[in-house]
Amino acid sequence: MAPQLESGIHALNISGVPGVTLPRPFPHHQNRLDADDKVLKQHGFPPKPDKSTKEYAAWAHTVSRALNFVQPTFTQLPICKEAAYSGATNVPLKEPTVDNYKFTQVTGSWTVPRPTPQNWAFKECGWTPAEFFANTWIGIDDDRFRAGLAQDCITYSHQDTEYIVYPWYQFSRDGEVYKERIHGLVVRPGDLVRVYIRRDAGSIQSVVSFFNESAATYSSIFIDNVDFKGEKAFWIVEDPCPKSADPTLSYLGATNFFDCTTNQAGKDGMGEPAYARGNLYGATVSDIVAEGGTVSTTRLRKTEYQQDADILTITSEVREPKIKVEG
Repeated sequence: MAPQLESGIHALNISGVPGVTLPRPFPHHQNRLDADDKVLKQHGFPPKPDKSTKEYAAWAHTVSRALNFVQPTFTQLPICKEAAYSGATNVPLKEPTVDNYKFTQVTGSWTVPRPTPQNWAFKECGWTPAEFFANTWIGIDDDRFRAGLAQDCITYSHQDTEYIVYPWYQFSRDGEVYKERIHGLVVRPGDLVRVYIRRDAGSIQSVVSFFNESAATYSSIFIDNVDFKGEKAFWIVEDPCPKSADPTLSYLGATNFFDCTTNQAGKDGMGEPAYARGNLYGATVSDIVAEGGTVSTTRLRKTEYQQDADILTITSEVREPKIKVEG
């Protein structure tokens, strides 16, 4: 079976990885919309955006709900070393009056597609026994800091297909990469998820906040000393086990990322902190291409005002089943 199927008073140490802790649940009697950023962060919630922005509406919709905190457990996962990506990457803003913006937060929302087998596995009498894998994630600095979903499926000759969907996070520390499956926070095909990953400028603590809006559940994770630079942002569908023939990327149909935003921090000409927000405007897109053709394509929404572009569609390409000719 492939590998993928296999600090303080406010936190609980529950992972086997040192420096990974959980926040305390937000008190039910407190209003999250009125809480200041310090309190929000202590309980694993993302900070409050400016009320004049579209990001505030998305944030308020999430945090104002009657969410149930899920205290997860974790198991370590192997690291994919030969993965192929389809999606978007972006770099920080460049302004003449601000020195060296860096990403401090990346956000993405999407409705979870059901993973299904590739067409080549279909036979007239059933399925070819096989395993198919996909990862959907957002990230900062590629494999240094990510969070998302595994969307896998297994086919059997004379049984129904088995579907496996679960959240995970990944980070790098001192050059070593860790990846853990998040148990307890249930995610199913059709659910709407919203994921925040962030680290405030000057802090040693990074945070993953994972919201399942369909189930009204969430989990957050604190991680110390991530190898964090803030130089690139990612919104990705990944093939963790690329093959030149008979690809094993789960067929996901269309994955639509929306509310894709970034927070950035730098310093102005006087050395004072400067902050900016961004989205998918200016992002570079990439496809997954295999021997038999394009496996996954990426498109940014084209609007009259491209500065407002914040919808990314990643489409699995349908591939015809192979026909074997007896000779």
